[in-house]
Amino acid sequence: MASFSFLVLPFANPSGDAGQDYIAANITGDLTAGLSGVEGSFVIARSSALAIASQLLAVDEIGRRFGIRFVLRGSASVADRRLHVTATLLRTEDGQQVWSTQFERDFVALRRLEREIIDEIAHQLGATIADAASVHLSASVPDAGALDASLRANAVLDMPQTAKTLGEARRLFETALQADPHAVEAKAGLAAVHLASALSSWGSGLAIELQQCERLVQQVLTTEPRHPHALSILGALRRATNRRHEALAAYEAVLAADRNDANAHAQIGRLKIDLGEAHSALPHIELALRLSPLDAQRSLWFTFAGLALLYTGQPKMARQWLEKSVAAAPQFVTALVFLGVAQELDGQDADARRTIEEARRINPSLSIARVERQFAPDEPRALAGWSPIADSLRRIGLPN
Repeated sequence: MASFSFLVLPFANPSGDAGQDYIAANITGDLTAGLSGVEGSFVIARSSALAIASQLLAVDEIGRRFGIRFVLRGSASVADRRLHVTATLLRTEDGQQVWSTQFERDFVALRRLEREIIDEIAHQLGATIADAASVHLSASVPDAGALDASLRANAVLDMPQTAKTLGEARRLFETALQADPHAVEAKAGLAAVHLASALSSWGSGLAIELQQCERLVQQVLTTEPRHPHALSILGALRRATNRRHEALAAYEAVLAADRNDANAHAQIGRLKIDLGEAHSALPHIELALRLSPLDAQRSLWFTFAGLALLYTGQPKMARQWLEKSVAAAPQFVTALVFLGVAQELDGQDADARRTIEEARRINPSLSIARVERQFAPDEPRALAGWSPIADSLRRIGLPN
């Protein structure tokens, strides 16, 4: 267990006004990211923290299950443009309160307040902030309208992505930039909307959306070269446009700014497989799953782990990961395909054929060509690891 391992439970909204939920949601996310600035910290990802909170576990049980020493919880609301925030830090081993306080600040002082909370937690634990620049909670006073619109947009992006939610997030981020054309967070958020719209075909055109994403990301990184959110968007943009080496560099830069970014670890693992470095992929994927054990993407991450082990000639171990993926998402065709490969390479031919039949029942158009378009590497040094996988797909009956 890390010396300073944290989980930030979703902050409550005590106002009774559901329209203020976005305030508490943003503070929860910002403090989760900010605690990565504590030297030697390990911080459970917000996506998993939400799932953990829904289980209504006692603090000591959270500590045991997820290897966490400290839980931060609190509340946040706004009245008359004044922020009212409470924060309490609990030790999981005995449930004892380590620190608790209440704050009242002007709404525009939100980022300063978040920095103050992180600094106070570090002080109470005798820890240091490893790199203040990595916390990315700006001490400058933003425009109130820009801040409010960005916070609302962030909350919208937390919802399931549809044409409607992306459109609303776009409108809010554009409103923020009208109020403050230099608002870095709004630029990063709008870049994320452009990329999501491009990948989902809900935007005004693939090329235009990608160009706008690139423009905004570069503007953010010119101002803040180590901005984790912008770097993460850049990684996703580079991967979407098949610039894998650049994508890997971007995600590695994310980790230099926030070593607890679970998605960056998972994406690095996936990219290392593509680039012929499958032997070094698994540690990143395993860490992603430790940082976000209940992540909505965990079935995909289990599959990445299984694929890495197939590349390195370890089908028995690959089966274990791929079986976890199928258990988490029984309709996930990709996991079924590679589970079939792992079974066949492990000498379980009958199981492999049944698994592929199930995958084809879910997706009758499944073929080797479709699998290769999505997963076959184009790096020469990765092809040797892919060839046994492709041969196995043919042997177990997947059509060309």
